[in-house]
Amino acid sequence: MNHRQINRRGAWLRALVLGAALALLPMGLGACGGSDDKDESATADEFLKKENAKRAEDKESKAKAEADKKAKEEAAKKAEAAKTAEADKKAEADKKPEEKLPPGVVRGPKVEKQTPAEKNDPGTPAVASAPIPSAEVTAAKNSVAAGRYEDAIRQAKAALKKNEKYTPAMVTMAHAYYHLGKLEFAAAICDIALDINGNIGKCFNLKGFVALKNKNSPMATKHFQKATQVEPTFGPPWLNLGAQYLKAKNYRNAVPALEKAAQLMANRPAAHLNLGSAYRGDGKLLKALASYNQALKLKGGYAAAYFNLGILYLDASAWPGMDKIAKLNKSIEHFNAYKKAVATLTTGDPVDGYIVEANKKIQKEEKRLKREKKRAARSKARAEKKAARDAKKKAAADAKAKADAETKAKADADAKAKADAEAAKAKADEAAKANENEAEAAKKKADDEAKKKADEAEALKKKADEEAKKKAAEEEALKKKADEANKGGGEGG
Repeated sequence: MNHRQINRRGAWLRALVLGAALALLPMGLGACGGSDDKDESATADEFLKKENAKRAEDKESKAKAEADKKAKEEAAKKAEAAKTAEADKKAEADKKPEEKLPPGVVRGPKVEKQTPAEKNDPGTPAVASAPIPSAEVTAAKNSVAAGRYEDAIRQAKAALKKNEKYTPAMVTMAHAYYHLGKLEFAAAICDIALDINGNIGKCFNLKGFVALKNKNSPMATKHFQKATQVEPTFGPPWLNLGAQYLKAKNYRNAVPALEKAAQLMANRPAAHLNLGSAYRGDGKLLKALASYNQALKLKGGYAAAYFNLGILYLDASAWPGMDKIAKLNKSIEHFNAYKKAVATLTTGDPVDGYIVEANKKIQKEEKRLKREKKRAARSKARAEKKAARDAKKKAAADAKAKADAETKAKADADAKAKADAEAAKAKADEAAKANENEAEAAKKKADDEAKKKADEAEALKKKADEEAKKKAAEEEALKKKADEANKGGGEGG
């Protein structure tokens, strides 16, 4: 994570905690009928100062990161010991050997079992026959709302004199003591009420605020959780539980808690404000936008909503349907609306710094776009030059290809003509040779026939000679025989 990311994380946390703080106290004490607008404005100024101080501390967080890491490692090693210590502390608290109670308040016996009616109605008196001091409790609530806390305590005590186990009077008295800063009294009275009826969400909710005042945020979260469990339809603990999750950046758990708060307190701007912060932390930007706009719809000029909208648009890496400059201008628009809503900025309010940051980002984006435009123009010029060169090369290549094709076509035609001529000559030579062969064959045949006739004539002549010779021999023999015959006859006569 770089330095700018660390700073941005700090700004993000500041906006989220602002949203949580604006709702935290009014919603927790609203059960007594407090004024939302008055409490929220006072709390907003207080938390703006605190969170601005925290933002200054965040600048040193980078240098302390390594130390924090080592501290976490040490904390992990001591986790088991811490759990044991907490268990011992809880056991000691349960004993309450020296519990301090305000004058006029007496701890009654704990009711071990409750009827269904008592579980569903935290205000049901433990003794059915005791009177219900509704008028005194109503007067006490109105006194708390008006900031007359001593009067509220006196009126609540009057109610308890009529019915010492009437828990609504105890709850109202506990809120009055809380406002007076008497946290032990407030917690002790809540414990007494819870001994009578363990399902009073308002008591667990107030005990959560007492824990916060005592810098025990984990215990506060447990009390707020318990309040949501015993009275699931009581909205303030859901809102306060969600605020605790927001401060811890536990957005996954903050979202469902604050969705429940917004459902149960649909008309409370702070519920939608905190839900928007949870959605933003969870990366659901459009849902965050819808929740912030709902808060503004319920409370026009809601400064915290404008501030958080400014952060929403400032920190978003991108926004659907908007370019970066439009997104940043939207952020500045909401920051200016915030400044107008608060009229006078408190010392150290970071809004002007965020506006400066947004303007710097706009200038940076404009420069980037200008560079991008120049880069695109250069790229276009280079592309056009390249296209011209490529076109020239292509034309030359096409011309060469055409010339090569024509040369090849001519060569092919010449080769074909030559081949045709050679084929014709070969055919003519073949025909001439065939004629010559036929003439020679005819001559040979004639010669053979002449020879044959000559041979036949010779054979006839030879045969005639042989016959003539044979005939001559025969004649010679006959003559010789005749001579002999003639010679023999002469000697005998």
